[in-house]
Amino acid sequence: MAGQDPSLECTWEKLSKQITQCEYLTQAAALKGNERVAKEDMRKQQVQAKRREIMEEHQKQVDVHNRELEAGMRGIVQKAHMEIAEAKALKEKAEADFEEITRKAEISERQSQVLEKEVKRLYRLMDKLDKEHDKRRTEMMEATNEEVEQTMDGMHREVRDVALFAFEVQEDAFTSIHRMQEKIRNSNDIAVASAASRSRFEQLYQVAATRATDGISEKQFQQEKAKLMSEWWSDWEGHVNSLSPGPASLAQIVASRPDTPMKPSSPNRPRSVQVARDRAIASQFQTSGPIALPKVAEMERPKTAP
Repeated sequence: MAGQDPSLECTWEKLSKQITQCEYLTQAAALKGNERVAKEDMRKQQVQAKRREIMEEHQKQVDVHNRELEAGMRGIVQKAHMEIAEAKALKEKAEADFEEITRKAEISERQSQVLEKEVKRLYRLMDKLDKEHDKRRTEMMEATNEEVEQTMDGMHREVRDVALFAFEVQEDAFTSIHRMQEKIRNSNDIAVASAASRSRFEQLYQVAATRATDGISEKQFQQEKAKLMSEWWSDWEGHVNSLSPGPASLAQIVASRPDTPMKPSSPNRPRSVQVARDRAIASQFQTSGPIALPKVAEMERPKTAP
């Protein structure tokens, strides 16, 4: 069949048959197409009606929403205006407060500058007062130390003078006692003889004993007795007046020197330790000959020692 002529197949009958068949198919397709177009037109009309209904409903909702939005916008605008007015008032108040705060800050700044200058002046004054106080304290301490030292030296001298004065009084008292004892021992017999010579006891006894034998009356006896007693008293008073005064007492020595009552009679009077040392040396010479006594260092004794 491969080598057969294709033109032999295309006969009139076949062609007519195919054309008829094509026309039938074309009409059938046209009918189907028209049915489909009608269905689609019907569906289109339904869709358009539905669209119009939906659009009307949508328009209604849009209108409702527009009215609600307009009412909301009016409320928002009113609220915004109120908030803007409040914000404006707050802004004005804030500006006024800021101006007031700025003014007060400037005043505070000026006051702080004045106070800073005053504080610096006070610090300078305090430094000056501290220096003056330290200087015055040093001067007062030095003056006080000097005064205390002088007072202590004066007290040491006074204590030493009092000690020397006490030692002098003690020595004078011992000397007076020794002299009095010697005088009493030497004049005891003389005093006894003088007392016996001044006594009128034997004469008074003789008058009283011979009163009865001699016939002396009471009046004459009293006269003789008074005479003897008067003579005895006169002799005794004359003896007492003739006695020499003893050594001055401590009260008399103090009263005789009211300006310096507690100072020794001589500023060069040796100390009691030196006197005791000299006495010990003298006693040692008298008993067993010279000995070497230890030296007394001046610094080893206090300044107040006599």
